[in-house]
Amino acid sequence: MSKQPAGSIQVEVLKGRLRLRFRYSGKRHVIALGLSDTPTNRTIAEKRAREIELQILLGTFNPEPVRQKTTKPVKFEGDLLGLWQSYTKHRASQIAETTLRLNYRRIELFLTKCSDRSPQGVVAALKLLSPYNQNRTLTQLRACCNWAIAEGYLSDNPFRELLVAARRTKSENIAPFTQAEEEAILEAFRGQHYFHLVNFLFLTGCRTSEAIGLTWGDVADDYSSIVFRSAVVNASGKKIRKETKTRKSRTIGTNNKLRELLESLRYGEYQEPVFPNQSGGLVSARHFNQVWKRVIMPLAGSGKIKKYRPQYQTRHTRITRWLTQGVPVHEVARWVGNSPNIIYTHYAGYLGDNRIPEL
Repeated sequence: MSKQPAGSIQVEVLKGRLRLRFRYSGKRHVIALGLSDTPTNRTIAEKRAREIELQILLGTFNPEPVRQKTTKPVKFEGDLLGLWQSYTKHRASQIAETTLRLNYRRIELFLTKCSDRSPQGVVAALKLLSPYNQNRTLTQLRACCNWAIAEGYLSDNPFRELLVAARRTKSENIAPFTQAEEEAILEAFRGQHYFHLVNFLFLTGCRTSEAIGLTWGDVADDYSSIVFRSAVVNASGKKIRKETKTRKSRTIGTNNKLRELLESLRYGEYQEPVFPNQSGGLVSARHFNQVWKRVIMPLAGSGKIKKYRPQYQTRHTRITRWLTQGVPVHEVARWVGNSPNIIYTHYAGYLGDNRIPEL
């Protein structure tokens, strides 16, 4: 067996707990990390080992602070709300404002409503959420607890092995409107304030937030092209302009129908929205969805459309329509701000003729 190089640190397990063992200045050092042997904790242990190795190489290693710093953390069994708030403060400078206001605030509200905020109580409350919200909340709580382990607040992650019900995949949620249904919807909106916005969504397949965020500065003077460079979302009652979902801008050329639509609108100043609300400001996505539901529900009741579908199906409608018309996947992906892989994954059933061939 080859001799272990000086400064090389091994991660070991003793009675189910992780520790570091190495030699430094002719002395044997063992540092008990106070962490159980799990994949997540092994990653933390390896990271700590690499930090100490670097300190040894730089000549800055001092074993005394290490021993003090790596004492066994106290097991946390208290209020997870406080832990989440500490984690939020830690992450605040690393994430987008919208993520903080929407996703992190949603988790805080969930924990606030829990009558029992211990790990066991929160696990029980999680099971009352829908599969989609279970997965989303569980992902964030796992990340929070992994951070708490690294900081010494927790010795193990109570959410590490928790399983939740399978959620529907995005492809299962795709239910595009037929051409006849699209025409019925546009006719129902005709004469209403949101008619042009609905028409634009059907024509481009863009995200609702991108259409709301579109300004006249994003439209070419001759209406020949449009640049999607930002999006507007609602967060805690506030409209926030942010990057597109992919964090990349994209330009699309306009066809005749799209140019006619844009030409029919009043050309505004550079920063003015192309599709303003009735007061000239930014549209509220929540209000727009309320209007959508009020207009679409009667169409479903009267049989003009097969069933009610939410407004985001306008995007799925345009994407599937292009695919069934034979538009190349990479072109569709470029127009709607997706990767070709996403198109293949979620819209595979609409790629060309999927009938079984004749023998």
